[in-house]
Amino acid sequence: MILMGLLPAAALAKRAAPLPVAPVVYEGVRYLAPNDDGRRAYIQAWDAQTRKQLWELTIFTNRINPELEEDVQWVFIKSLGISDGALAVISEDGKTNRVDLKTKAVTADAASKIEFDLSQLDADGLRGPAGGKVAVAYEFAIPNTDICKGQVLAVDPTIELMPGSRGRIGAGKQECLCIGSTHQKNFRQVLKALSDLSFVQRIVECHFE
Repeated sequence: MILMGLLPAAALAKRAAPLPVAPVVYEGVRYLAPNDDGRRAYIQAWDAQTRKQLWELTIFTNRINPELEEDVQWVFIKSLGISDGALAVISEDGKTNRVDLKTKAVTADAASKIEFDLSQLDADGLRGPAGGKVAVAYEFAIPNTDICKGQVLAVDPTIELMPGSRGRIGAGKQECLCIGSTHQKNFRQVLKALSDLSFVQRIVECHFE
């Protein structure tokens, strides 16, 4: 009876369990990625000799759309490594976050913030067949402060600010949804400058309904 009760839950599972992540030892500290929380990817630091936990740090969180099954939205850590004295944390979707092991500051690789394929765009920021090319509208969320909004507009004055709107990216109550377009001069440089802003976490394609 117990086995039968477990079968429906197993049948509903949409993704496999994440693969184990090999720990990294650096300067006497062992770094682990437990991968036991689908909503939060985090690492732990342990003293390699005493085996006592030193600290724990969240690397990124997964925004959950309540209209979709939750487990298919989970993204876990795939691997750990040391690069230039920092801990490189690579996620299943190929994004890289770097952890300053002195300050514990987490920095996302700027290029990995852009979650649509720039190689499909021509020099004018358009994609598609000849005679039917279109621009790509994109969106991102920022803190809803005058300073952050000013920095975004300094990069691209054409960005549309929409505080109070969630968008596809799921902007929170204290955030401002931003809408931009690739159909402009130097769109690649604009996207790079936006992704370089520390408070911009993700830039995704915008699908208007």
